[in-house]
Amino acid sequence: MFGGNGRKPKEPAPTQEHVPIEMVRDGVVVSRPLQRGGRVIAAVLRASSRDVRRMSDGERADFLEQYAERLAQWRFPYQIMVWRERQDLAEFVERTRERKTAWRSGGRRDWAGHLDQLAGWMERVVAQVNPQVPAYFVALPHPVSQLLGHPYEKALEELESRCRMIVHSLATLGLGCVRLQDRQILDLIAAFYHPTLPMLHIPPEQRLRSLMVGSVEEADECP
Repeated sequence: MFGGNGRKPKEPAPTQEHVPIEMVRDGVVVSRPLQRGGRVIAAVLRASSRDVRRMSDGERADFLEQYAERLAQWRFPYQIMVWRERQDLAEFVERTRERKTAWRSGGRRDWAGHLDQLAGWMERVVAQVNPQVPAYFVALPHPVSQLLGHPYEKALEELESRCRMIVHSLATLGLGCVRLQDRQILDLIAAFYHPTLPMLHIPPEQRLRSLMVGSVEEADECP
């Protein structure tokens, strides 16, 4: 705009040119063709977490030791991704309503009124402050030579087996884990590349950090 030659600056390339993903199908993310040939497909799981800061020293040490043992059993490539998302009060509000109804039916109307005020205050805070909470995902990449035939089907079967192993191993730690399907994966990708307005002030590198996990001591929470 202010160049000496009066030329209009070149428009930046569209976002799609920077996205290494070509499609989502069969419960996996499919990359664009690689320069060396072939592609990479990846299954994605979402895992819950436990805050080790709230544990006693002994409980924390025991949990982290078990967590490291589970990761050592994953003898295949994986990435743990930490995402920041808006705090969802739906479950809190539903439980508040249930407790409020119980208190009113039990004659504790004053308690129910205080609880109602607390719920309203929490909703106003979330609406104005936009609090963020962490969400944890595990991506399992697998190379494929083509998207048809036996090699592709074999890769899908192998990813399914790895997903079951991760779900089971995390369950032994009291951590829930579910595999994302096509629509859920697409929603996650869209949320990253096309963030909603209240989240625009958060730098992308803070919204999605890909961690090649090497040491469990580096994280306060373990997915």
